Amino acid sequence: MLGRRNGNGHHGKSLESLSDLYIMRCEVEGKSPNTLKAYAWALRRFTQLAQEEGFPEDVRQITPAHIYAYLGRFSHLSLETRHRYHREVSCFFNWLQSIGYVNKSPFTGIKKVRLPQKIVQPFSPDNVLRLLDCCDPGNPPGARGRAVNPKARKIVLDVCVQIAPPREREAKAEISFERVRQLIYDWEDRGFKVKGGQVSYDGWQSIDSQQQLKRKGFRVAEFSLDRDVEGHDTLQELANCDELSFYRHAVLIREARALSLLRGNKVDHPKGGSKDVVDAVAGACYFALKRGGRMTFVG
Repeated sequence: MLGRRNGNGHHGKSLESLSDLYIMRCEVEGKSPNTLKAYAWALRRFTQLAQEEGFPEDVRQITPAHIYAYLGRFSHLSLETRHRYHREVSCFFNWLQSIGYVNKSPFTGIKKVRLPQKIVQPFSPDNVLRLLDCCDPGNPPGARGRAVNPKARKIVLDVCVQIAPPREREAKAEISFERVRQLIYDWEDRGFKVKGGQVSYDGWQSIDSQQQLKRKGFRVAEFSLDRDVEGHDTLQELANCDELSFYRHAVLIREARALSLLRGNKVDHPKGGSKDVVDAVAGACYFALKRGGRMTFVG
């Protein structure tokens, strides 16, 4: 059972207490643990932003103007993310209206952003068999191509590598960007088709590496996980919905579990902690989901 801040949430009309009650309602109705986590994450984001913007604590006093202020904070994000942020919180207020906590949902009349129509052309069984026949089980990409994981409907995390500065006293405590580039070249040579996907970096320190990779034909992008929550939010949703297949990399698991949401618009690690590995995974997953297709993405 998820921990709740207020065991008597049904006695109050505050946003915080009724958010807890909504999660309890979803749990009682048999929603999956992953769904509960996703709903709790969404309402925590809205509650923190509401506190920052000075929204009324009483849900009956929240108006469409407050909702526009909430949605406006994410206007720079992708249409898919904005659509989901709208849907998740509007479901909560629709529930409040249905059981009489509010007379009218403040989302009434506020339209969701329109998503582009996606026409999926599925493979026929013959297409799948022909593709599998092209996979050589003697090499890593071929073996991966023949692997079937029902939980990996969208993203598969093949490799997770933590690169740290050298420990020798006589060496400068700096990460070798050449070593990072060489890893990318090696993966491409081994058949992982990185050039068909993308390599993402999170800061200006990587300008030289970006230029060198571009000269060799790699698609490169700069994507900071500190500017907003979209990358980590994408990773969270993939994990909650069983759409990410990954192995238990110790550093990745430790960093992910220690993350916290700050002020509703930043994901950060605790004091003395780190999030380099989970940032890299979030960036790669974000672009893999955004671009689609069977390609390799490096973060």
